[in-house]
Amino acid sequence: MAKSALRVLEILQFVAAQNGSATHTDIARGLRIPKSSLTSLLADLQAAGYVTMEAATGRYSLASQVLVLSQAYLRKLNIVRAGAPIVEALFRRLGEFVALAVPKGDEHIVVAAEAPSGPLAHSLQIGERGPMHCTATGKAILAFLPEQEAEDWLTRMPRPKATPHTRVTVPEIMEDLRQVRASGIGLVREEAILGITAIAAPVFNIAGRPIAALSAAGASARFTSRREAEVAQAVREAAAALSTELGWRPLG
Repeated sequence: MAKSALRVLEILQFVAAQNGSATHTDIARGLRIPKSSLTSLLADLQAAGYVTMEAATGRYSLASQVLVLSQAYLRKLNIVRAGAPIVEALFRRLGEFVALAVPKGDEHIVVAAEAPSGPLAHSLQIGERGPMHCTATGKAILAFLPEQEAEDWLTRMPRPKATPHTRVTVPEIMEDLRQVRASGIGLVREEAILGITAIAAPVFNIAGRPIAALSAAGASARFTSRREAEVAQAVREAAAALSTELGWRPLG
């Protein structure tokens, strides 16, 4: 980490440890930062909204932007905390690889997972990233964004052909998304990984926005039409349960 970035974190941590308020001198002495360097760093933090200074006392306090960061962290923490037992229950019900993933940039990232033993357990695990355009998880999330937003996202994101079955053009994928919206389920047969079929359902926040997806995946050879229907129903129910935990209530 760059020294200046580390210094910024140390300043915020120091002020927080002083009951949320400290003078310029307190910080300089406590962190052994030259006063001229500290003045510049504090000015940057003030401009960005991370600290504020009370003119009468000269004391620096944590400001609202710190709360924005903490709330973002807590939202992620809450979805993992609420989702982990639902992922575990879905795994017990299906015996397939089960994951909870959230969008991150042009990809999604797995934040909770349960897997049976086998090759898939090594390739799909917590922290694993995946493309949005050709995975059940990605399509389940994109399908429930406003249509223009989803199309804009697809237009700007890379859309590599992962397997011979990957659909890569925006019109093809948008048609897939319309089908996902109609069924409530993203179903991908060997588009992301050869030999693997995956089924996913969106997870909504209190505002009704898709912020994650629950998925189940397994060998395509075992995913008959009957098995696909069973998995889809289980995944749909689990995703709805997690959405409810997060405060979502469907209209009507």
